[in-house]
Amino acid sequence: ALCTAAHKSPRTMPRCAARVLVLSLASWVLAPSFLSLRQDRCRILELHDVSGAALAARHAIAGGVGVDASGPSWPQPAASREQKGPAKRSQGIKDERISAADRPRERQQPARLTSDLKIGDKITGKVTGIFALSHAFVDIGTGKDATLEYGEMVNGFPSKAMPVKRGERLPLRVLEVDEDDNVFVTRRTGDLKRPPRLARKDENYDASPLRICSDEEWLDAEVVSMKSFGVFVNVYPSLGKRIAVMAMLHKTEFEPGFAKDPSRAVRGGQVKVRQLGFDEKGHLRVTMKEFSGREWAEE
Repeated sequence: ALCTAAHKSPRTMPRCAARVLVLSLASWVLAPSFLSLRQDRCRILELHDVSGAALAARHAIAGGVGVDASGPSWPQPAASREQKGPAKRSQGIKDERISAADRPRERQQPARLTSDLKIGDKITGKVTGIFALSHAFVDIGTGKDATLEYGEMVNGFPSKAMPVKRGERLPLRVLEVDEDDNVFVTRRTGDLKRPPRLARKDENYDASPLRICSDEEWLDAEVVSMKSFGVFVNVYPSLGKRIAVMAMLHKTEFEPGFAKDPSRAVRGGQVKVRQLGFDEKGHLRVTMKEFSGREWAEE
């Protein structure tokens, strides 16, 4: 407009030029301030929208107050309350969390009931854990893992430190279900008859009943349990009272063929052993090998 006025009246040219210069300088100085104000206003609006959406989401999850992005309002009847964008998305998140929380393993319906299991039933299980190289836990679909003892993993004594692996699926048979609904399973074939498990309180490590027996004498023994390093046996004296003494039969002291004999290398299996000495804890050690006189030479 100033340029048009200057073109029509040449006399006003200097004044128009001065005004243009002043306006240009004012625009150059004030433009950043206006821009900053506009940006601040946009940020305020964004924060207002976010806080309104967050408040709407919070109330939507709580199910108490109907809100929208502009702020809270008085409680409304459920039938007339409308969920807007942010609140609806939050409600969807809530539903997903609830559905995820309702699907833990212990809440799932078991594939079978423990009370329905019978000794000898053929089942399939998945190894979920291994404990101290002495037994494995197996998921058989009852909601509570079954126990697969080390001595029940193969026929005879295992040649590997641990014959099964975590995550492996195994064909099994039900060996026992105790009064607490603990299930014991086996991979062995053949007879499933086993003597009762020896409670820890019934283990006797006092070897005094065997003092009357020489190291060369063969003694009756019964397999109590198996570990990766050997077999625990109850040894009985040949004279006097038949008091069982717990002893360790290390796998290096097996006689040839014992590890592959499923009728003897099993809980309840009957073997012949000799006294070999005592370990650092004072527990008796025995052997299945013939006497060679080296025990006396070492002593």
